[in-house]
Amino acid sequence: MASERIKIGPEVRFSGPEGVSLTAEDVSMEVRYHGETPTELLLHLSVPWETWEQIDRGAWFHLEPEHRGGTFSGALDPEKRVELELALDSDELTTLALLTEDYWEMGGLIRGDNLDRSFKRQSSWYAHNVKQALGPIKVGFATTWSGLL
Repeated sequence: MASERIKIGPEVRFSGPEGVSLTAEDVSMEVRYHGETPTELLLHLSVPWETWEQIDRGAWFHLEPEHRGGTFSGALDPEKRVELELALDSDELTTLALLTEDYWEMGGLIRGDNLDRSFKRQSSWYAHNVKQALGPIKVGFATTWSGLL
């Protein structure tokens, strides 16, 4: 399976319930293909601790407790940034693929500020992994959405 990975921006905004939004930073995108058909779109991003708390409290990106695996290598540190890997819902990926010619255009639309687009809603994304780099090790957890649990 072929894939393409690009950095799509220093910041990407997502919309949430009741008009709330959040900003993710250092965002890269990976598109996996079967032939020329995109089959999976992953975002790799980081957020400051305060934004992680917003995500955690609201179970954004389908992070309800029943979808979280056990924490590996210890607890998350409130002094460090939190990294997330998110997968776009397959129906939303189909829509995005129909709107664009290639992964560069996909990245441009995801990076854009039009929060009315369905693929900009946090509910269109599924967290696969949540982690932090603490020195030479990573701590965090995988989710049921990752297929690893």
